Parts: sequence; C-alpha cells; structure tokens
Amino acid sequence: MASVSGVGGSGGSDGSGGTGTAAIRGISKTSRGKKKVAKRVVNDPSLMPMPSIGTSGGAIPLYPEVPVEPYTLDEIMDPGCVDCYNRIVIIPEGDGYLPFKSSAKAIAEVIQEKYKKPWLSWGEIKEDKTPQIREVDQFLHCFKTKCTWKREHDAAVLASFDHRFSKRLSYMLAYARNKGEEKRPNWIGENVWTALWKKWNTDAYKQKREKAKINRAFERGSSTHKGVIR
Repeated sequence: MASVSGVGGSGGSDGSGGTGTAAIRGISKTSRGKKKVAKRVVNDPSLMPMPSIGTSGGAIPLYPEVPVEPYTLDEIMDPGCVDCYNRIVIIPEGDGYLPFKSSAKAIAEVIQEKYKKPWLSWGEIKEDKTPQIREVDQFLHCFKTKCTWKREHDAAVLASFDHRFSKRLSYMLAYARNKGEEKRPNWIGENVWTALWKKWNTDAYKQKREKAKINRAFERGSSTHKGVIR
C-alpha cells in the first residue's frame, strides 16, 4: 500500500471548527434507514488546491490559516475525508486510488459531466484537441474539483489518471450499449447517442469488438496454463 506521508495519529478534535482540521462527525441516516458516520472535514495545506472555475489558470485559496491536525489512513477509508470544498481526499494505490468506491464514483461523475462527443474510447478523448484546448484537460480539471490529494502524491495520482478513466469509460459505454438503442442514459445527449450508435453499428467497429473478445478469451485461457507448452 502506498505510504501516506503526513497522515498519522488520530489527532482528536472537538469538531468546533476552530482547531484546524475541523473533525465534523455526526450520525446521518441513508435512504434505507441505515446509520452512517459523516465524513471528516480536514484542513491540510499540503493538499492540492482547488482549481479555478475557468481553465485559464489560477487556483482558489485553499484553507484558512489554522493549525493542522493529522488524520489516519483508516479515516480516509471509512468513513472518508473531505476538504473544505467537499472534495474527497484520495491517495494512490497501485494503478488506482484509495478509497476505491468514492474515487470510482467521482470518476464516473466526471465522465457523465464532460462526455459531450461520441467518443468510443478514452484514447479518442486524448487525441481530440484544438489549438486552444485539449479535451482530456477538461476531464482532469473536473476531477480536481471532486478529489484532492497531497502534493507529494501528484505524480503518482496523475500516472494512474489515464488508466482509471479509460477503464471506467469503457465500462460505462459498454453498459449503455448493452442496454439497447432505445434506452439512452441521461448522461449522454440525444445527438451524441445517435452518433454513437452509428459508430457502434459499423462493420469496422463490430470486427474490432470481436477481435478484442477473442484476445480476452485467449488471455484468460493462457493464464490457466503454467506448464511448458510442448
């Protein structure tokens, strides 16, 4: 597991709001009536700043100048930590992030907000650019408004960014396609949905899918054989 520099002892806080990491704890009920502990709101200047609303640069001042209290890995995982902008505090873990469910939900929300063209894959989004803008930058900017992480983890978080978004987008598009043309998901506009199905119905795309299916089956079969092939 990735080390969490600066994430240490529990650092008790009375939740009064005047002691740095305002540990706001409470009990709330979900729609199913289950009790759920509120996320802890932390103040930590070592977290990445909130980007400006526009994409031209700049960042919103991060936190008030108050003492910083440590928070634990357990608190990041359950019930979770957020900063004063309600962004989820994440840490890199392998090719993904902790906490898994919260970060995956945030990635899905970014995709739903920024998916504006009939892209078939994350690779198409990365290739889509004009002299003024790269579409992938819009996704990254939005991700930074939903999640934050320690500055020292920036390189590791960004290294997993493409992989996580590629996997999630692939799953979401496959799920939407398998539901059928008549069941357009709310996060895909009507014109984009129509254009997507035109692409999905081409012979070239169907052949690509079939080839990928065969490759996956071959890889699964190969993983079960550990002996020497004679």
